Amino acid sequence: MCLNSPRVRLILVSLFATALYGYDVISDVLLAVAYSREANHTMEFGLTTAYIVAPTILCNAICAYFIRVETSAWTTEAFFQLILTFPFLLGPLVRHAKAIIRACRGKETQKVEAHTALIILLEGYFESASQLILQLYLSIVQDHHEELSTRILRSAAMVGSGIGLAWSLVSVRRTNRLQDQDEDNDETLCGSIVYFLAKVCEVGPRVVLMALFASHFTFYAFILGAGHWIICSLWIFIIDKTRERKSCINIILKILIGYPLIFCFVDLDYVYTETEREHIPTRYKMMLYYLLFYTENWLMFALWITTMADTVIWFYPVSIAIVAGGMVLHIIFQIIYYKGCHPGKENIPILRKFTLDSCLYHDDEESKVV
Repeated sequence: MCLNSPRVRLILVSLFATALYGYDVISDVLLAVAYSREANHTMEFGLTTAYIVAPTILCNAICAYFIRVETSAWTTEAFFQLILTFPFLLGPLVRHAKAIIRACRGKETQKVEAHTALIILLEGYFESASQLILQLYLSIVQDHHEELSTRILRSAAMVGSGIGLAWSLVSVRRTNRLQDQDEDNDETLCGSIVYFLAKVCEVGPRVVLMALFASHFTFYAFILGAGHWIICSLWIFIIDKTRERKSCINIILKILIGYPLIFCFVDLDYVYTETEREHIPTRYKMMLYYLLFYTENWLMFALWITTMADTVIWFYPVSIAIVAGGMVLHIIFQIIYYKGCHPGKENIPILRKFTLDSCLYHDDEESKVV
């Protein structure tokens, strides 16, 4: 078995993703069952269950749509895939199995991989990120006794959600590189590692900070998250205004894709499925995004710090180190990646004339940079 073969790597990646998805779902379900058996845990049970059921239905609905997109005629195989997706809600597993089967048969897998990456992205943020914030929040505000088994299951579920979230970043990045056919766009292993570390240092502090902020300002945490989602969804519609197809499903996908942007910057050039890919330079979009992102982070951090005067819990210093240190490391890793590891680092300008049009629309001369 040659590990350098793209098809072999696809099979191994799909098997790992299948195992990870199973662990994440099972650990969350077991935690919800544990909450249902605990006294005074009705809210915990309800919220945990909601964050399992809603993302599962959402992702399976998207899986069902992609089955239709990838099927020119309804065959027995396509119908069987649809049945497993609804009502059995096994859509993500069907996607991974389909990728493995196509790879084993030597068929083209690019479209399947792109669709699967989008599903992993949405599942990672709607389920894993939301579940991770919820369980961190419950750990902070917990004021009554819990069984040891419940605490162990919550820790296991948080680990699964954290790994699932990290995997969604890796999956999208991998698909981005596979979709780009530019020969000069090959990324080294070192570059991939630095990029991944940068994203971990971006998402990790954000998740911890949102949980800490919600523990004292629950209502405003929802307002901030919803506001950021609306802004990012509107931004997606603005930068996509030149695209021809405006189907209902594309509109829904754009709104859904705005949700992961609550937690980190995501390259959106590869996530559309019904339109021709048009590369848009990302550096100016990143500048505007991170201006909003870090303004929110430091605002939440400053407001949360004010609540420490009355009560100082042991994990507060650890949280401060994670949040503040993570934000600093994120910037450092970003600089290292784009100045030292990016495939087109020699062509990345340090200073350019900054205009609003350059943030929103395509620039032919710069389209392959960043």
